[in-house]
Amino acid sequence: MDDVFKALGDESRRKLLHVLLWWDGLTLTELHGKFPGVSRQAVSKHLKVLELAGMVTVVRRGKEKLHFLNAKPLYYVSLEMEPYKRAWLEKVKN
Repeated sequence: MDDVFKALGDESRRKLLHVLLWWDGLTLTELHGKFPGVSRQAVSKHLKVLELAGMVTVVRRGKEKLHFLNAKPLYYVSLEMEPYKRAWLEKVKN
């Protein structure tokens, strides 16, 4: 789970996840096109971190690699954070 929190700690990786939420199955070239001003190498590096954390799944189609969001680790993070959410809501009520 630490690798998931580490991956989520970077804004660029969170933005990549958001893009994949809406446009699943993109190639590196397509993803890179959604981030003007960011190098292709940087996008590739961030994708690799997300893949190692289990949040991005890669499927080969011929010479292309398609990137898909795997939300399962995010679900587990939300479960991990639930007690803190409840504690915060209790404090806000009082």
